[in-house]
Amino acid sequence: MNWVGLECWNLTREGVLSRLLLLFLHGLGGDPGSWGKFEQLLKADADLKDRLDVAFYNFPTGLWRLIPSWKSLPAQDLAKGLATKIQVQYGAYQKILLVCHSFGGLIGKKYIVDEIKRSDQLRIREVIFFAVPHLGTETANIFGKLSFGHRQLNQLRIGADFIDLLTEDWVTYRCENRVGVTYVVAGQDGVVSRKSASSGQRANVEMIPHKNHRNVVEPEDKNDIAFLLVKREARQLLTDVVDDFAEVRRAIGENNAVLLTSLLINRGRSWIEGTEAGQAIALFSEIEAKFDPDSKQVIWSHYLSAIAQLFRERVPPAAAFDDRYLARAERYNLRLLVLAERLEFARKRSDDATLEIAMQLTREVSANLSPSSPEESYAVGVAFYLIGNLQRFGGMYNNASDSIERSRTFFPCLSG
Repeated sequence: MNWVGLECWNLTREGVLSRLLLLFLHGLGGDPGSWGKFEQLLKADADLKDRLDVAFYNFPTGLWRLIPSWKSLPAQDLAKGLATKIQVQYGAYQKILLVCHSFGGLIGKKYIVDEIKRSDQLRIREVIFFAVPHLGTETANIFGKLSFGHRQLNQLRIGADFIDLLTEDWVTYRCENRVGVTYVVAGQDGVVSRKSASSGQRANVEMIPHKNHRNVVEPEDKNDIAFLLVKREARQLLTDVVDDFAEVRRAIGENNAVLLTSLLINRGRSWIEGTEAGQAIALFSEIEAKFDPDSKQVIWSHYLSAIAQLFRERVPPAAAFDDRYLARAERYNLRLLVLAERLEFARKRSDDATLEIAMQLTREVSANLSPSSPEESYAVGVAFYLIGNLQRFGGMYNNASDSIERSRTFFPCLSG
């Protein structure tokens, strides 16, 4: 029996609420031992050991099924079993990091989709997919014919109905707006292709060049990349970002514009720079749908959402900072902020208007060197920083250094 199964019942509900649960899902033919030293390393890590619990979801599986020696439950049933386990055994945890390998990743995806369909409450905050065949694997197409009634192997085939429907649901229900996702590709994987392991995505994909399909989840020591990836996401979830989101939802529900605006201004930038960016974007959409388009909270939500989409997709959203938005932002003395981001987006698009915007912004920021509020100071700081970005991009390194140095004098933490 795993450690959490023995120990979590000795914790009070309040104690569990403050902890993070790392729940590991093995792959086809695997078991909890498939994860190598993960549990040992996590329990020994000085940054994590007193702040999280480790658990494993073990299910009947095998690489072969030549005779009906074990019942091959499909991923749909295994996802229901996972739901039962989380509800009954780990029901007190409010933050869960799901770590999946191979076929286990499809079970995890199915569980997330089903939970989103059933309820707005989702305790899975992040999922890491190690060598998961999101688009299927040719190996299953070949060996599936050699096994007797092996449903799991058949579901891993390229073109399998289960794979296609799960992929469609994952997109339709905007699952990556609800949970943070990291795709991990093993460079020496001869089972799952790079395209399948990354689900065809460009963002949030990590590569471990020297690992194969099996040992990618067998960390050797605390410096192993697989372990460091899991540690990184665990540490991120142990910050107060999730608590921020709970406050945001409370402010939305209570129509508390003052609290909501304060959270957006003071904390919003940290949300979009971490693994919770997808959830942040979903919250921004809720805010923009509920509040007046000219309100301060919507102005900030739109701003943060546009920046978040740029970070995630590497493509500047079209017309994110157009004249209509600029006119609304001017009511709150945020003109410089909008012009600065307009410059950055134009630069990334290689827009012909980039130089003209830069000249306009330089003139206006030079005339506004005495900001009267933390927000205005932030806007001036961003303006100088993004002017410096353009100068650095154009090879004007000394000018860029001066601009970026000036930006630092205007970057207070927006808590004042």
